[in-house]
Amino acid sequence: GVRSDEVSWNSAVLDLSGLGLTAMMSRFDALNGTSAISRQANESMNGYDTTRYAINSTTAGDWDQRKFAALFGAGAFEKGTVWVPADGCAVKLVLDERMLFGSNLKDAHYELARIRK
Repeated sequence: GVRSDEVSWNSAVLDLSGLGLTAMMSRFDALNGTSAISRQANESMNGYDTTRYAINSTTAGDWDQRKFAALFGAGAFEKGTVWVPADGCAVKLVLDERMLFGSNLKDAHYELARIRK
């Protein structure tokens, strides 16, 4: 949300406190340590020295793709980029995901960032 826009800011606060962020982080955690996440480069982001990782569950190895489909349904995916410094707390995350709800697929887009003041 935009801090100077009260409606935008309040909406962002509600989004953070809702189940959407919690569900996204749980799905992202399921990818940790799998072939869906690949190290790309070291670079500076938002005032931090980070490592950039690509996230793509559709190009993961067969075992990881089967695991992901079993957990989240056929057709579900995660694609994006995350920048992580030495402390392990993401500095920036850009993520597109497709989730299976019943027999319907739903797309979502997330962008999260922290900055050093």
